[in-house]
Amino acid sequence: MNYSPLREVQGSDPWAGKEFAVKVIVNRMRKPERVSCTGFIAWMVALLALAGGAVQAITPEEVFQDGRRAFDLGHWQEAREHFSHFNHAWPTHTLGPRALLMETLADIRSGKNLAEKAEAERLAEWSARYRVLREKFDAPELSELALVIQGREDAPLAASASALLDFPPDRLAHLLDRGLVKPPAVDPMETLRWIHGWRQKFDRRCPAELRGRLALWRSKALWEIWLSPLPSRSLAAQLQKIAGWPVEKALQRSLREAFQEGDPAVKRESALLGLSVEAFAGVRLPVDPSSDWMTYLNSRGIHEQEAWCPR
Repeated sequence: MNYSPLREVQGSDPWAGKEFAVKVIVNRMRKPERVSCTGFIAWMVALLALAGGAVQAITPEEVFQDGRRAFDLGHWQEAREHFSHFNHAWPTHTLGPRALLMETLADIRSGKNLAEKAEAERLAEWSARYRVLREKFDAPELSELALVIQGREDAPLAASASALLDFPPDRLAHLLDRGLVKPPAVDPMETLRWIHGWRQKFDRRCPAELRGRLALWRSKALWEIWLSPLPSRSLAAQLQKIAGWPVEKALQRSLREAFQEGDPAVKRESALLGLSVEAFAGVRLPVDPSSDWMTYLNSRGIHEQEAWCPR
């Protein structure tokens, strides 16, 4: 009776049977026993039949659905592999465009997952380094690292961030150099508040160049307020508490301080802003409640403290 490898896998599932039968064939062919020509042909026919059956069992629709299932489960890498197989094996299939789209999306999303994992690993490494470094020495650059460790990688810091009031002069200067604090035009009033509070705390230790830079930032915030008559009017009481009223005089004082104390870059910006202030100083008029502009704004409803001049 001729031997058939399929008899060795009766009772198992079809795929497992075929895989096992192929292994049996290969193993038996390795044995140094005499195989007749007829037997050898039988082995080869069985092997080819199994291989052909395996290929025939995989359809484009099955591969696509496997990819779709992995995609819906958020298994992006697995989905990408299925759709990539589909697109290479059946490039002209009607599902081809959809498979190409799904492969691309899965590729993008798997990349994001890898990037997030890598970012988490980097953050953990930075945290470990920061703990070591802060014990070894004190440096302004540590303030930048501290922001990242504290989960503030979405810096620059908002002007309303309470952390700004705690940075000593050298660290604050580093943050300003690196652009890690939002500029005055983003939130003029909060900028004035944090600079006022910080200078009350650190002004005696503040070097002249940093004092000049902060005066320039204060000037830019006051300029935004001065260009916006409705917030300027409604914020008068708050501005008085932080030496910002009258706005025009406070602006001129800050500009002079910035020009006198700042480095060459600060002096240049102060001079340019000073020219703009002088150009508009003689033509500023109070708000006319009967003007077309105010009539329209009042009809729409206007919150004066948020009615900033468009940038």
